[in-house]
Amino acid sequence: RRSDRVVHLAALDVRDNEGTDPLGAQELVGRPALALVQALGGSGAELWLVTSGVKIFPDTKGSLQAPLWGFGAGLGFENPELHCRLIDLDPGDSYVAHAAALLGEARSPDRENRVAWSDGKRHAERLRPIAAPRRDPWELRPPTTGRLEDLAPTAAQQAAVGPTDVLIEDHAGRPKFTDA
Repeated sequence: RRSDRVVHLAALDVRDNEGTDPLGAQELVGRPALALVQALGGSGAELWLVTSGVKIFPDTKGSLQAPLWGFGAGLGFENPELHCRLIDLDPGDSYVAHAAALLGEARSPDRENRVAWSDGKRHAERLRPIAAPRRDPWELRPPTTGRLEDLAPTAAQQAAVGPTDVLIEDHAGRPKFTDA
């Protein structure tokens, strides 16, 4: 079986530097990726969009590459035949380590489409079940580390309920949305 894979590395050249124009950087990141998608058309090739320092390195210099992840996520819906994979490399690694990570992706038996490499380890975006919600009020707060894996339920501060207040308990645990 022949496997065609196109690896887009152009975003790796775009770094956050003082004075970098964010809109100009979006052009540098987005325009080549869009042109590549248009050129691939219905070729059946698998597209990899590669960034560095976007996903699990919030304090590093990769935020100007972040729009490529949004673009790639949209491709998954609009052009599913491209089997778009988003791969974020560790900005502290050498080019040799980057090449090894990409080779590891090519050899990986799973089909994860959102992967980040950190300290030589592969991380995939997944939701994991947590223990049943506690009876006491709880909330999810952004972790101070900026790392998604540090997200955990914490006790919520519940305001005192006064005589004119209404306390609503949701036992389903699902967000409810209404049109206003």
